[in-house]
Order: sequence, then structure tokens, then C-alpha cells
Amino acid sequence: MVQAPTAYDPLTHLNLAKQRQRDVLDWLVDTGGFSRAEADAAFVAPLRLLVPQA
Repeated sequence: MVQAPTAYDPLTHLNLAKQRQRDVLDWLVDTGGFSRAEADAAFVAPLRLLVPQA
């Protein structure tokens, strides 16, 4: 489970969310889940964010 999910909400804290994304992708590379190329591609892929309807 994500620690403090609102702190990493990309709609309000994009820089923190991208840093968390990098940390998770690096962990996946370190544990063999992703290759470095896969992690780098995932990091630069556009985020498709859904804005909640009020």
C-alpha cells in the first residue's frame, strides 16, 4: 500500500509523484522485475490522469 497517497497525488504534487514513480521503477530494476530500458520507457511515458468529477 502506498504511504501517504495524498502526498503523491499527481494532480496536486506532480514532482513528488514523479519522484515516487522513479523510486518504484528503480526498485523494480534492482529486483529484476523491469529492465533499465523498460523502467526508463515507463518513466517518460505520458501520464493519463483522470480528473475526478465534482
